[in-house]
Order: sequence, then structure tokens, then C-alpha cells
Amino acid sequence: MFTNHSESQTKRRRITRTGKLTAALVVASFGLAAAPAYANTTNPTSMTASGVVNGNGSVSVTVSGTWAWPAGQACTGRFSTGWAVGWWGTGSSATPANNVTLSNATQVLTTDQGINGTATSRASISPSGAIKAPSKVDGIGGQNFYVGPHMDGQELYTQAFCSAAQPDSKALFSGTYTAKATYPSLKDVPPKICVVTYDIHGSPGKPSGATFGGPASGKDFSPTGNGDNSLEKNQFSMSTNCATFTHHDLPANGAWGVLGLAGLGGAALVGIEARRRHTNRRQAVAIA
Repeated sequence: MFTNHSESQTKRRRITRTGKLTAALVVASFGLAAAPAYANTTNPTSMTASGVVNGNGSVSVTVSGTWAWPAGQACTGRFSTGWAVGWWGTGSSATPANNVTLSNATQVLTTDQGINGTATSRASISPSGAIKAPSKVDGIGGQNFYVGPHMDGQELYTQAFCSAAQPDSKALFSGTYTAKATYPSLKDVPPKICVVTYDIHGSPGKPSGATFGGPASGKDFSPTGNGDNSLEKNQFSMSTNCATFTHHDLPANGAWGVLGLAGLGGAALVGIEARRRHTNRRQAVAIA
């Protein structure tokens, strides 16, 4: 049988090229499937949640930790990373089971406020909405993540911050977060407290849809309106976004210490008054 080698070689080249293309598509598909679900947003990399039970039974809670962007994202040219704490936990209902008002909570009320900006405001807050966790999210898939009306803090991408956080423009860069609030009582604190981080859009000193130093309003500063966050982008993990709440009571002699100081202060005042009266009597006798 006669074989046309030129035709055969042409077919082999086509098959080889097609095979390489198919293999490349398969590799690309596997690459997409295996790659982390990083979107254009930050994610917490550590968290702690601790509190102090005050003398009146209220509980002052502080959450803190670190966040990071995936490698390849530039710090410069952005506005900030914000965060919202799920002070009321998670659940399936529209409102949280512990639907209480918190006091002395950190709140970003103007766009220049943050841990490296103007000090955040402190205010009383109630749950104002919830973020629906995607079904695949670790630990809380399909549940509501209850948040307050404002961001609980932000870190501004100033030139000084970016120069320190990312000296190499291609390296992963990170920052820190913190937030505080006071619960009415210990029973109101969820066993685990979680945090969600946000990409607050804009450029240095120019927040999207707002003015720097003006009210922190608009979608970007809304915990339920800004969808560019670690929960809705499937980057949420119970091991890094959440922490088991721990607490300690004030020392048993704490209140006595305050009373003791008050008592000492009172005794001192009594002594001063007695000396003043004694001096006045002596002066009166001398004049007489």
C-alpha cells in the first residue's frame, strides 16, 4: 500500500498541535479549578477575641489580628482595607438571636478614620443587616452573618503604609485590624466572633463615591452593600476569620480598690478641713 508521507506528516503535525492545544486547555482547566478562590480583596490571616467582665456585668470585647492580599496585588493605587465584625454571630433567621445593642463600639463614620488615620468614633450600635454566606463557605455556608451599620475599622493605603508594607511591588502585603465593643452581659457574647475584610475602592486620599474626611457613606463603606469582601468571595475560613471568645473578670479587689481610694481621699479632705478650722480658731484667739 502506497503511503503519502507528506500528507501523513501533515496530519501528524495537525494531531500533535491539536493534542498540545487540548492538553493546554486541560492544564488550564485544572489550574483554574485548583487555584485559590482569591478575588480582588483582602482576607484575615489571624484573629483573637478577648474581653473583660466589668463590675456592672457588661463585657468589653476587643478583636484584633492580621490581614493580607494575595501575592501579585499592588498596595499603591488603592484606598483602604476595611473590616466588619460579626458581633452578633451567625444564624438562619433574618435577625440574630442575641439582638442586643452594643455600646462604645468602634465605627468608621468619616472616610479619614482608621488605625493609621483619624481615631475611629465610638458609638452604640445594633444589628442593621446581614451578609449571606455562600453555601461553600467553611463552617457557616448558607447562614446570615450579622453586622452593624458601619465598618468597624479600616487601614488607609497611604504612601508611608505602602512603602513599609510592600517594598517589592510584586510581594504579598499585609496589615493589621482591631475593633472594640461592649456587650450588656456575658450571655450576649457569641462563643465565636468572626470578622470580614473589605476592599474599599478608590485611590490614596480619594475614596470611591465619597470625599476624604467627609461622611463614610455609600456602598463601599456599607458592610452589607460592599460585595468585595472575604466572605462573599469565598475566602472565608473559620480558622483565620474567627476566634473563640475568651474573657476574665475584674480582680475581686478591684471595686474595693476604688472604694479604698475614695475613702482615703475623703479622709484626706476631712483632715484638711480640720486643720483649716484649727488654724482659724488660733487666728481668732490671737486677734482677740
